[in-house]
Amino acid sequence: MKLKKLTYSLAIGTLLFTACNENTTSTSETAPTPDEATTSIQKDSTENPLNVKPNQSTPKAIEAKEDFEKERDQITAEVNNTISTYKFITTTEDYSIFGELTKKSSIGKYMHGNTVTVLAPKNKAFDDYPNYANLMKPGNEEALNIFVSSYILTENFSYKAIKIASSVPTYAGDLQKVNDRNGITVGGASISTSESFTLKGNVLGMNELYFIPEEMK
Repeated sequence: MKLKKLTYSLAIGTLLFTACNENTTSTSETAPTPDEATTSIQKDSTENPLNVKPNQSTPKAIEAKEDFEKERDQITAEVNNTISTYKFITTTEDYSIFGELTKKSSIGKYMHGNTVTVLAPKNKAFDDYPNYANLMKPGNEEALNIFVSSYILTENFSYKAIKIASSVPTYAGDLQKVNDRNGITVGGASISTSESFTLKGNVLGMNELYFIPEEMK
């Protein structure tokens, strides 16, 4: 009986000793030495000093990217004359007459500094009104300002938005009715489908005039 107990105890002891050896071997194989751990930390610090994970941006990096994109868009707009509706109208051949009138008025500053929609009459819209130059004569400043203001909308409208609107507000203080029965008209005048976007609003071309001051008749 004593012999059996001794044999059983030896067997248990052997198993425990074997398990301890296997655990020690596994730990020594996987755990890095102090020198290896230090080298790994130094390597990570050198390659990624801010300890930023891939695809993770710092606030400064995000801000720098946004500033870059704004500056890029600004330069692109200046090259393409789309920094504002005023800049676009006064540098585009199709709107050269309205652009000239706008430059002579005192409305250009408002147009350049605000987000607006301009229903800009194309040159052909003045074919029946060759006396438009009268608006630029001394004494007609108020009439000129009212004329230009009548073609500026105080809200930002796209062509699609105007199409479904019943009326649109102008900087002159009135409302122009919109009709889409036989093509889109504003104030009874035909509007073109051409649409140009700027950093501050958009420009929609008008094929006809809907407001004609006495000085032009």
